[in-house]
Amino acid sequence: MRIILNSDVLHMTGLLANGLARHIDDFCREAKQSVAVLVLPRTVILENEHHQLKLYNDAVDKLKAASSLLAKSGVVVPTFTAEDQIRKVDLTTALQATGITVEVQAATLDDYRDAERRASLHLAPQSPDAK
Repeated sequence: MRIILNSDVLHMTGLLANGLARHIDDFCREAKQSVAVLVLPRTVILENEHHQLKLYNDAVDKLKAASSLLAKSGVVVPTFTAEDQIRKVDLTTALQATGITVEVQAATLDDYRDAERRASLHLAPQSPDAK
């Protein structure tokens, strides 16, 4: 069985470095028992990378602000690089850590042409009769 996941299903509010959301982790482990394969369109990976980068940058900024506040309050803070304290984990690696097989599916030229047509005509991203 092949399961195609979209970015809405995989949207997470936390960094992947802190682990997958529990419902996604549980789903992957259950799907693995059924010998399922997760199929991720490349666009899903790109959306996730963009979102994870924002979360990463926010976490780095908070860490720097906390360090600065402590230093201003007279607390001795060891020198560190905030960016080195927070790991970056890609979606495919995080999903594969559950034991499930993950396939990344690149868009075809027809997919790009359809997306271009839909964007230029302000149409919905998918036709109403699509599966």
